[in-house]
Parts: sequence; structure tokens; C-alpha cells
Amino acid sequence: MLTAGFLGCGAIGSAISDIHEQFDQNIIRHDLRLNSKLEDLIDADLIFVCLPTPQSLEGACDISIVEQELANLNDLGYEKTIVMKSTVPPGTGASFSNKFDFEYISSPEFLREHNAHSDYLSQKMHIVGTQKEIPSILIKALEPLKSDLKKFQITEAELIKYFHNTFNAWRITFANAFCDLSEELGADYANIVSGFCELNCFSPAYLKSSSEFKGFGGPCLPKDTAALAHLSTALSLPSNVWEFMISENAKRIITLPEGLRESGYDIQ
Repeated sequence: MLTAGFLGCGAIGSAISDIHEQFDQNIIRHDLRLNSKLEDLIDADLIFVCLPTPQSLEGACDISIVEQELANLNDLGYEKTIVMKSTVPPGTGASFSNKFDFEYISSPEFLREHNAHSDYLSQKMHIVGTQKEIPSILIKALEPLKSDLKKFQITEAELIKYFHNTFNAWRITFANAFCDLSEELGADYANIVSGFCELNCFSPAYLKSSSEFKGFGGPCLPKDTAALAHLSTALSLPSNVWEFMISENAKRIITLPEGLRESGYDIQ
């Protein structure tokens, strides 16, 4: 029987580990909230890392928790496969691959916190960033999902996650601005979106905007947008559209119901 370890059992880690347990896989969990220790994961065939990567005061993605726990695993002699589910800045995995003895895989998730279970089960494709071939143990672990596995370089996989989240942030930013314009001219913004999407076979996701729905909603989009803004500044890139999105979103009063806002619910 395949043994899958889960390092971090918050909303995402708990949902994914529960699903893999239903696949008759032997599951080992470690989290500060559980009566467990890191050594429990040593016998796992692969370890899914679902640790927090919060926003630092400077706006960067803080990977200190991830880096420390991976270093601890390395010191314990773990040499099998690490599958990074946490969102980490592009370039992180390439650095870790050279730093640690285990095989490092980047496989970001695109799950909504309030709907992680069903999102994971319905995911049609899994991004797999690796310097080699996709390891057979990961193929076996994900086989019950009946999803396609698409291989990329590690940094490409990390960038896909940021592209996904910040593009959705851009759609919200654009939607809010166009909604303002429509309302000022006495037009129904919802009708405009409906017409545009039907004309272009475009999804209306992340294009909602009204007096009830403003702002990014959940925590992931602003955190990842801020991380790219910080990275772009550090790299002295000529364009920093992410800073613009942050400043535009700051003008909005988020009108999500209080309970949903606190839970990170992404209404868009």
C-alpha cells in the first residue's frame, strides 16, 4: 500500500489528505495542531507539503516555515519525494532541488478554500514541475483522480500558479473599474458581462462586480499579487502591473458577508 505523508493540515492539507485516505492509501499527517512529530513522516513514499507561506511586512512571500521544515526533513535523512503544494516564489524549487537530498516536485494547487474537497476531485489536470521525469510514485498516488499530469520545469510550474492567481486578480480589478463606468452611464454591468462572455466564449468567473461584491475577497489573490509586486521591484523589471492592482484594490470597500470574509471565501 502506498504511504503518503502530509506536512501541514490546514484547509487544503486536510481536504487533500482526506481524499487520499479514501483512495485506500496509508496516510501520515503532521501538523502543529496534531499530536504528531516530523519524524512520523520519514516512512512515507512521498510527502505533500501544505504549509503556510504568509505575506511578509514588505509584501514578499515568506517561505521560512517551509524552508525550515524541509531542512529538518533533510537532516532526518528523508531522501524520497517531496511534492510542494504550498505557493512559493518562482525560483524557490530550483534552489531547493540543489540544496536538499530528496527529489523535489512542484505541484501547485488551484483550490478554493471553501470548496477544496470537490475542487480537488474535479481537477482535470495537475501541474507537475520537475527537473527529471514525473516520478512513478506520484503517478500512482494521483491515479485514482483520473486527471492528466502535465510536466513543466519547476520554475514554470511555480509561475503558472502565480499567473493563475494574479490574472484572476487583474480580472477583478478590471471588472470593478468597468462596473463603475457602466453604473455612471446608467448601464447594467451584469448585462455587459453576459454579452461579452457569450460573444467571446469567455468564462464570467472573477468578473462579478456590484455594490455587494468588491475587492479581491479571499486572502490568496492579494497575497500573491503583493508577492509578484515585491519580486518585480527586486528584479528591477520595467513593468509592475501588480503594484497597480494592489493600489486599485485598496480603494475598494470589500462588501462580502463577514463570516465569508474571515474564512477566506472567494466570492469571485
